[in-house]
Amino acid sequence: MKNDKVQLPPPKEFFFRNAMYVDKIKKEYYEYDIIKYVGKEDWLNPFPFKWEKGWPIRYVGATQEQIDNQNDLYLDPREYFVLGRIYALTEDAIIHYDTKLKKCIVTLDVYGLSQFGKFNPDFFETLNESTVESDNPFQIILKNPPKELPDLKSKEYIQLFKETAGNIAGRTLDENTYDNFDYIGHIKVTRKPEEYPDWLTEMIEEEKKPSTAIPRSKSKIGVENYFNQKKSNPFN
Repeated sequence: MKNDKVQLPPPKEFFFRNAMYVDKIKKEYYEYDIIKYVGKEDWLNPFPFKWEKGWPIRYVGATQEQIDNQNDLYLDPREYFVLGRIYALTEDAIIHYDTKLKKCIVTLDVYGLSQFGKFNPDFFETLNESTVESDNPFQIILKNPPKELPDLKSKEYIQLFKETAGNIAGRTLDENTYDNFDYIGHIKVTRKPEEYPDWLTEMIEEEKKPSTAIPRSKSKIGVENYFNQKKSNPFN
């Protein structure tokens, strides 16, 4: 009996690398077009729900109308960020379901500000090239600097964070806040002497006073003879 069934070719196995872009020099594969995009951050800029921990994010500004219309879950970014400056994500972007609006929203956790709340990704970008003007003159925001570093949950901390464009916390995620920040040095450099707080002026005046310490007498033993002395030579 004649077999009328059509013999189909065997199914081809899908090889995921065929759908990826390859750097022939580095011999590495990428999910995105490496000619069109500088990196993964550039590629996923339109999709904030895919933004990842440690990524640099740039603040692009917000209007009062935008703030008024955003979800109550978000903080007002204007109180914390400087236009055009780069910050870092503490965690991957998080998706929340808004029962009131009946839709999902994305929240960002910014390094150095996790203790205050979440931010709206609409006011940030992950592009390599900035889309906003970033040449902003420095402004003194912390008007009355305390003698000690501000508490991490205080209003003074927020002011210092914005004044330094987040430099008090850094962006490496592997350091504790303030670890590599010279607080007193920052106050000295960014303010005129007449703008110094009283405690800093007093500290500087104290440093100018001559030392009352008695200088130690120099050793009469030369360096070349040091190890020839019985009491000095650790090998005797």
